[in-house]
Amino acid sequence: MPESQRGITTFARGRLANEPEFYGASSTSFAFSYLTSIVDIDKIDDLGPDLIASDRRSINWESGETVEIRNALKKAITGIGQDRRRRPKESKPSRVTKSRNIDIGKWPETIRTSEAKPLESLLDGIVEDDSISNSRLNRSWRTSK
Repeated sequence: MPESQRGITTFARGRLANEPEFYGASSTSFAFSYLTSIVDIDKIDDLGPDLIASDRRSINWESGETVEIRNALKKAITGIGQDRRRRPKESKPSRVTKSRNIDIGKWPETIRTSEAKPLESLLDGIVEDDSISNSRLNRSWRTSK
């Protein structure tokens, strides 16, 4: 996606009010590389004169209610980034179970020796490791060398 289209573009009454930006959100490379959206916030036109620059490319985000709007946009972007990181981690145990026929949530419980704790730590590391792709999970044990 072209850099000029990354971020959230704000419109008011169908007209550009603010070019795409991330509204101060510190986000992952995912958001800065792939996130694009348009929001229509007609209310900005009603908040007072001179909140939208005359060239309709930026909003004065330092004024009263616009601070609240900016914070809401920042919170939304942050939430999207967090959700994007959370979902694969939540689904990875079931993907491992499906591809390897091992329930990694219950496997450590079957170990009755002192190796149960290290196994649990190892499995947690696998779930946390974003570099383990679906294709790698789906390879057979014999070809994964």
